Amino acid sequence: MGCCCSTDSGDDNDGGVELSIATAPAIKISAHDTCNCMTEYKDECNVLTSYGLDDTTLASAFANTCLEQDRSYWEIHLGTNLLPGSRVVVGLAKKMKAGAIASLVEKLLSDPNPLPFENQNEDKVYAVSIPDLKKGDSVGVCFDQNDLPQIVFRVNGEITSHHVQRVKGSVYPFVAWKSGTEEKATAVSMVFRGDKFKNPLPPKFGVVIAATSLI
Repeated sequence: MGCCCSTDSGDDNDGGVELSIATAPAIKISAHDTCNCMTEYKDECNVLTSYGLDDTTLASAFANTCLEQDRSYWEIHLGTNLLPGSRVVVGLAKKMKAGAIASLVEKLLSDPNPLPFENQNEDKVYAVSIPDLKKGDSVGVCFDQNDLPQIVFRVNGEITSHHVQRVKGSVYPFVAWKSGTEEKATAVSMVFRGDKFKNPLPPKFGVVIAATSLI
């Protein structure tokens, strides 16, 4: 897939999609209604604060832009009241209804092995369930869609064995986790600005740039 990072439309533009660092809109997120999940744009980071009836309720969210770049990187920051030893599902997914994605993600969260969910995936979720996370941890997501589209994950800057291959179609940054209770709501941030990352950008990767249509 060719890189779409032009900032000059030129005179012969055919009405395609241009990615512009200077003019691209801020990347926002939308939460699924599987729990009482609130979103806010705090310190130029997307912060999700969620709670349910108990700490087994699923919370999930998408970013509002599909990924056009050859190589892109973003981070998930784990915040308040994350349960000890928590698993967080991180990766990419296609847009779908909350109920449909909940059934797929539940399998990831209940799997004792932090492996990519491939069986019964139906090419909808490309993610891994990363275990033993705690408040203050960061998960870096490296999406490379050159020759063999794949996702590689880093925890606190260190490369992990977690990866997902054969990513297909239009996909969006995605995160899901077990919610806390109303008294102890959990907070998770999706971070797309490079100056807000906790770790350096991996070599050859760039920040996610929201696509803007020229039409």
